[in-house]
Amino acid sequence: MNLSLAWLREFVATTTPAFELGEKFRMTSSEAEGLTDWSTKLDNVVVGKVLKVKQHPNADRLRVATVDVGTAKQTIVCGAKNLEEGQHVIVALPGATLQPTTGEPLTIKEAELRGVRSEGMLCALEEIGVPLPSEGIFVFDEPVKPGTSASKALFEDDAVIDLEITPNRPDLLSHAGLAREVATFERRRLGEVSIASIDMRRPQSIAINLRLSHHKDCFRYSAIALEDVQVKPSPWWMQSRLLRCGIRPINVVVDITNYVMLEVGQPLHAFDADTLMNSEGTCTIGARSALTGEKLAILDDTTRDLAEGDIVIVNGKDEPIGLAGIMGGSGFSIEPTTTRILLEAATFNPARIRKTSRRLGLRSEASLRFEKGLDTELTITALKRAVYLLQELAGAKVASKMVDSCVHSSPRPRIHVSFDRIHQLLGVRISAADCKSILIKLGFQLPSFTKSGFDTVPPSWRRDVTQAEDVIEELIRIWGYDRLPYTLPIGAVKPPARNVSVQTKRLIRHALAAAQYRETLHITFCSAQALEKSGFKPEGALALPNPLSAETAYLSPSHVVGMLNDCGTVNNDQAELQLFEIGKTFLPPHEEKETLTLLVRTGGTAEQAIRKLKGTLERLCTILSLPEPTYRKGEGAAYAESGHTLDIYVGETLIGTLALVSQEVVTKHKVRRGREIVAAEITLDTLLSLPQESQFYVPMPQYPVSVRDLTVTISPVATFDALLDTIRTTVDPDIVRDWHIADIFTGKSLKEGHKAVTLRLTYNASSRTLSDEEIKVHHTRLEQALQPFTLS
Repeated sequence: MNLSLAWLREFVATTTPAFELGEKFRMTSSEAEGLTDWSTKLDNVVVGKVLKVKQHPNADRLRVATVDVGTAKQTIVCGAKNLEEGQHVIVALPGATLQPTTGEPLTIKEAELRGVRSEGMLCALEEIGVPLPSEGIFVFDEPVKPGTSASKALFEDDAVIDLEITPNRPDLLSHAGLAREVATFERRRLGEVSIASIDMRRPQSIAINLRLSHHKDCFRYSAIALEDVQVKPSPWWMQSRLLRCGIRPINVVVDITNYVMLEVGQPLHAFDADTLMNSEGTCTIGARSALTGEKLAILDDTTRDLAEGDIVIVNGKDEPIGLAGIMGGSGFSIEPTTTRILLEAATFNPARIRKTSRRLGLRSEASLRFEKGLDTELTITALKRAVYLLQELAGAKVASKMVDSCVHSSPRPRIHVSFDRIHQLLGVRISAADCKSILIKLGFQLPSFTKSGFDTVPPSWRRDVTQAEDVIEELIRIWGYDRLPYTLPIGAVKPPARNVSVQTKRLIRHALAAAQYRETLHITFCSAQALEKSGFKPEGALALPNPLSAETAYLSPSHVVGMLNDCGTVNNDQAELQLFEIGKTFLPPHEEKETLTLLVRTGGTAEQAIRKLKGTLERLCTILSLPEPTYRKGEGAAYAESGHTLDIYVGETLIGTLALVSQEVVTKHKVRRGREIVAAEITLDTLLSLPQESQFYVPMPQYPVSVRDLTVTISPVATFDALLDTIRTTVDPDIVRDWHIADIFTGKSLKEGHKAVTLRLTYNASSRTLSDEEIKVHHTRLEQALQPFTLS
């Protein structure tokens, strides 16, 4: 919101400089994002009166003007066709630096033009940085004293503050609303706008028929018709204020609707009444929801496809003539020949306007206000203000009754606030007099006020105030946050609730880092080429509707896509590489899950890589107090070698997959030959939901420990599951404290397909020292139990 200080002072007599006022707004309601000071922007640019004009002696297209600039009479060579004697114009004196709307800055110097000395420059608005196209120099409507600074004559020596208005404060999107804030925190009187007194006894030549079909989307609709309207340029003072606030002037009717919007905050729209009128002199207008397939040509010279849920303004034939709350339709706008207009003001469902504006990528000053939710009681005031200005500036006459349909008016709450509650929340006591003064100036009603507290009703434009804490916030922001004392908070500080998910993921990260795994972090986007390179089909991934580039066209379905790329680039000269990643993965149509992905690259065999990854998973389950994982044959991952995918189970719960990456995919990622890659993908949400096993403390052994190795040659037909089951049923847990597979050897010294499996057993009894004979007996019994696995 661009706030003109000169315009603001018509409502409240503030003398605060612009910068200080911006700081006050920052401390009370809105952040000041910029400041434009017109009083310093046009140094050495003044108003001059053209005394004499004669033809340039050496140039047909140039003329020589004698201009009174207050302190002297300057001779200026000018090529403007609209230059005439008696005009009051803008003169840039030598030394002035101009900032035109296009091109580089220009410093004015005395110069000789075709033999005639020129002592300045007569300017168009675009040449001094005002974006208002013209065919010649700017000429003032009214006489201005020569020598007056151009900034004062054009822009009232104004300063414009750019304020960032929060979504809950649409009342601040107007000069009247911002003036209310200034009057409150500076304790000044607030002025009001002049509005028309409409005489309903006067015979009406136009009847207005309102047709509203969707009351839930159009909360209020008000309209009035005027005749004898003179469509012409608006006076410069109005154009100037619109330009300073970022709006381009068009004609007096449109300019007045924009001026009232900036002044009181209610958008208005003017239609050519003759385009809406039937043969009986009745204008029919209304609002409804758009139909699928409807189209509307709007004022920006584009045709938009409407969707169900868009709100449209319609005529008597139920044809769309405007996009409600955003922009009017072409063919019904104000033209130079227009003499009768229908002026409307409405309040629409903000969610609908916001959705339509975002879908079409169409933002306007009107939609900016409608999106935040407007005061339904503002429409009549805005129309009366516009009628007053149209009567004053365009010679308009009221031609109809003021019609008004209000179908949505929720009651305002009555809120009780105690002084003890104010002190409890703020730590200070605000006097009853200050509370009453602040709230009354902000528009709050005080139906009850006692020594202990008060009841208050917020104004219609403050729908965000619904409870006592909201009222207290209003008090402290005006009373002054900077006046709060510096005190330590009172009360016990409660520790944050234990976040099991975060703590478990931290535990997993630490465990994997200790196991020499490196953590990777990839962006969640990928390209179709990256997907195909990793074995995925692009149609099986979630495509973005509006990607920034082809490299970010899809959401990644697996961390493996990025990790495989790392395998071909990170330490490619070394065989061993262990990676992990925790993050989101995505699948169509709307599936999102958090995944733990492990990847091992090795120069050994695929079996060694799988065994290493299985060991990591088993270690993780132990750390997380979960049962040891088991494996079953899986369907096959997109990047997996055919028949080399295992489903990972904890108990009977499927938690993920483990797969050998196919050599075709490995080759595409330029991984050196002879390398095997294995990946495991675990669904973290499933893993974290599993019940944990109880943990018990196991004391250190009191008696000597004996460690023995047992190597068994296993035939190709033997399975590891059968081998492990035999070991479990044979070992005596009272004698064998621990056992595990220490090594697996394959080589030329063994028959083809055979493996030498080395078991490491830890013998230790809880009540005595074991003798060598006891250990030898148990060792021999286990060796005999494993004999069936050695058959060739």
